[in-house]
Amino acid sequence: MSNISNPESYSGTLFFDVNETLLDTTELNRVVAQRLGDRPERAEAWFTSLLHHSLVESVTSSWHSFGEIAEAVLKMTAARYGVTLPKNAMPLAEIIAAMPAHPDVSAGLTALQQQGFTLVALTNSSAALAEKQLGSAGLTPLFTRILSVEQCRFINPI
Repeated sequence: MSNISNPESYSGTLFFDVNETLLDTTELNRVVAQRLGDRPERAEAWFTSLLHHSLVESVTSSWHSFGEIAEAVLKMTAARYGVTLPKNAMPLAEIIAAMPAHPDVSAGLTALQQQGFTLVALTNSSAALAEKQLGSAGLTPLFTRILSVEQCRFINPI
């Protein structure tokens, strides 16, 4: 048990969501907005629909990867607004794989690790994509484990 009066004695496991929490989605949002006619509000509609469809997948015991759902929802959102998506555009999964960490994440995770916490990443991304994401952001060495919803085929929409 941790001694609250002695922060150096903390121990336990902390789980971190990857997308948005650790990694900065600004570039993803910019690309989605651009593909939807340079309209940021459409990117917001895309993201809301992405969460909705992720939940529907889970509730109906269906399974598609988060990347597949993201691409399908992008097509649906484009159709809703009468936008033609560019052909041969970079897949969203590649953009997601290259998202940088928020500026304070590395220092914060390092401090937690130094205080004795075990750090685990938990993500809606596939295991392979999560490895790329955290590697690209320079965060992989800070995590003991990287868990993906792919392993249980259940997407947490929150």
